[in-house]
Amino acid sequence: MKNKILVVDGMFPNKFAIWRNFLISDLIKKYDVDIAVYKLDTFAGIDYNFDYEFINSQYYIKNYNIIICNKKYAYIQRYNVNFNGLDYLNKYDFSYAFIKNKEFNISDYDLIFYIFLNCYKLFKKNFNIEKKKNLIYLLAGGGFNPEDPNIILSNSVNYISTTQKTTEKLLNDKNKFNFINIFGIPMFDTKTKMEEIDLTRNGKRNFSINFSSMGHANEKGFGDYIKLARYYKIIFPFDKVDFKFIGNLKCPKNIKKFEPTDYKSLIEYYKKEVDVHLDLQTYTAYNGWPLGVEALLGPGILISRDDHNLNLTMKHGDKILIHKSILQTLLKIRKLYKNAKYFSEVQNSQKLFLLENYGYKSQQERIFEYINKIINKN
Repeated sequence: MKNKILVVDGMFPNKFAIWRNFLISDLIKKYDVDIAVYKLDTFAGIDYNFDYEFINSQYYIKNYNIIICNKKYAYIQRYNVNFNGLDYLNKYDFSYAFIKNKEFNISDYDLIFYIFLNCYKLFKKNFNIEKKKNLIYLLAGGGFNPEDPNIILSNSVNYISTTQKTTEKLLNDKNKFNFINIFGIPMFDTKTKMEEIDLTRNGKRNFSINFSSMGHANEKGFGDYIKLARYYKIIFPFDKVDFKFIGNLKCPKNIKKFEPTDYKSLIEYYKKEVDVHLDLQTYTAYNGWPLGVEALLGPGILISRDDHNLNLTMKHGDKILIHKSILQTLLKIRKLYKNAKYFSEVQNSQKLFLLENYGYKSQQERIFEYINKIINKN
């Protein structure tokens, strides 16, 4: 009999985040999982819809009943079969929940798994749960910045630390925390091997540079990307190099814009359209590192500013090309464009970085081991 887990999230079902969907889908395969959602509809100008049909096409969720607690989401009743989710209006403070049974009972769960700190803060206001049953997936963002001294963490719950800065905060606190280090995020939903990643570039198009943002684009360096694209065309006007952007901001004419898309289409985009992806996030922002690691699921290469020097804390972090200035980044792009042998060498070394830090064995398997440890201890 599988252990019963409640996942608490802010977006499910949502088509955008690769890591979020791989994590939730594998949790569903491994455990008896229900999902409660405090729905975030819009973030940084991007709409996050209730993407039921898309998610059901990727991993089956039609066997769930949906209880609806906020009348704003009454329309999702149409996804229920022989179940009236509207009977739960105003009964709980979350927006809605996917449950396998006909009733929601918090005492049924062996563990509560929170994606981001904010979900834990919201949930604990209305549910009295043994703290040792709580596991917080402590990602940067979502109510948590490891460099903010004003954020106080409870030492009676369990944590997964996803960056070295987070671990330092947990270790330097006078309280003793229960946590495990699993740096990075899931980027695979199977036990993928190196040889399964296709490194073949699309030679039928120009050499392509990419930048993307699903958050606050200026913190992530969008302004610098515009400068870099302009400078490159001025300095090397005859190079067949294209600049692309995925997001919702207005771009100058020399940058081709693509709208945000579902994670399956995004992976195909990186496989077919990108040779170099740029992570230009500024020191003022603190997110996971490197941003845009999903670009390595294709044949492309990643260049990062890495103002927080997080490459020093991850296995093979030195394989990511680190350049602090626009000029350094521009010249590195030129070298990759002109030197196919060098491009291939960097390709292979960065795929090793990807698999060692973001593979199924490094991510989901270790998360499951920690979940089992917590449940067995309880």
